[in-house]
Amino acid sequence: QGVREFYHTWFSDGSSLWDRVGASTYGPAPGFLTGGPNPSYDWDGCCPGGCGSAANNQACYAVDIVPPKGQPAQKSYKDFNNSWPLNSWSVTENSCGYQANYIRLLANFADYSYDCNGDLNGEASLDVCGVCAGGNTGREPVVDPADCETNSIRLPDSGNREFTLWPNPAKENLHVLNSFGREFTYRIVNLRGIVMQEGLGMGEETIDVAPLESGTYFVVFDTDSEVFSQKLVVN
Repeated sequence: QGVREFYHTWFSDGSSLWDRVGASTYGPAPGFLTGGPNPSYDWDGCCPGGCGSAANNQACYAVDIVPPKGQPAQKSYKDFNNSWPLNSWSVTENSCGYQANYIRLLANFADYSYDCNGDLNGEASLDVCGVCAGGNTGREPVVDPADCETNSIRLPDSGNREFTLWPNPAKENLHVLNSFGREFTYRIVNLRGIVMQEGLGMGEETIDVAPLESGTYFVVFDTDSEVFSQKLVVN
């Protein structure tokens, strides 16, 4: 039996499309190889009661962690995709060493005739702000980085919908607004690619970032149909 679920920010925990084979519409793409059994696995050191909030503490019990914890070496495995504080990446995350080669192989079968707006032989492309513009998008490409919106994400293919973050830099609470009112998941990822916090929101959400160390992070938003990211500074 193959792996049904593994740690990867693309195939995020709770995604109705990509999370788990048989539970999500698609499950993760086939062909990836997980890290494998890890007899030293344990949940984060903040568990069970020191993760910064009641919701974070409750996340320590999101799934049963036996296995992989406390099992013989070859039984120290579980198909799971839970991020911090369960830190499933130490068991199921794949390595870029072979992941990159796999994606390179897939690229040979990709159809390059579609632009970023999804139009066949279209002329849209990402502007300096990372937004799909030109072609049939109805948006003029921004050419000066100074004209980019610094505290919001302009959603490609979504008219004037956007995520807005404030304050940024943040110290204790980060406020998130999806002006279209859609449900979304969010993940706060550090520069090593480790997910430090994650959760669900609907329209507007307040995130407690006080437990995070000072530094630069990325907030990744997933609305099931689209994924966007925004840089966040915590001080």
